[in-house]
Amino acid sequence: MDNVTEIIKLAEIRLKEAKVLFNNQLYDGCIYLAGYSVELMLKAKIAQLLDVDDLFVTFDSRVLRPFKVHNLEDLLLYSGLYKEVAESEDETFYGYWSLLVSRWSEHLRYEKCGTCDMVNASELLTAIEDNQNGILQWIKEKF
Repeated sequence: MDNVTEIIKLAEIRLKEAKVLFNNQLYDGCIYLAGYSVELMLKAKIAQLLDVDDLFVTFDSRVLRPFKVHNLEDLLLYSGLYKEVAESEDETFYGYWSLLVSRWSEHLRYEKCGTCDMVNASELLTAIEDNQNGILQWIKEKF
């Protein structure tokens, strides 16, 4: 990654890819990529906050910790947005966030095929992409 804008673009592409998978009834991959789009968006926010242009920024030949994390709640904290979510009075948004963290982890990539169904995938996509209260839009507004 060369800069925050490219990381954001990659997050948006991953969400588009998730929708293609959904439309082709590949719900496991859909959920994984949809959640990954949020992971990338949070990492873009962290990169902006830390004023680094690269997710693979190194110190003494090792990638710095915030960019190796996949847990969305940890990334939310590192991004400086944790308090806003924790104190959110927007019930729809908070419900979306709760849904996401209860259904997504990087370990989904290792789950047996058929673990996720259309309903779960549809709900997660809505939580992430809803133009009014969705998670991705909310994070974008923080840049």
